[in-house]
Amino acid sequence: MIAPLFRLGLDAVEAFHANTGEANRRFYAGLARRYDKGVTGGSDFHGPRANPARSVGCDGIGAPALADLRRRMEARKQHPIGKG
Repeated sequence: MIAPLFRLGLDAVEAFHANTGEANRRFYAGLARRYDKGVTGGSDFHGPRANPARSVGCDGIGAPALADLRRRMEARKQHPIGKG
């Protein structure tokens, strides 16, 4: 279901998430590589009352993936979807 979204302009997929197991992390990161897309991560932080064990940014993506997302963002500014 994700590949059609990539064809429509989705630039990245969330591979790293607090509730995502290692096998799924590898799967989504591999999917992003296969389609030359970025990866994101999320902590799913909704405040300390929702889950005291989580904090903002507890599942980060690392400097290389962040640099890649920034590069993709700058490229998107130059060539927005539907604008060429």
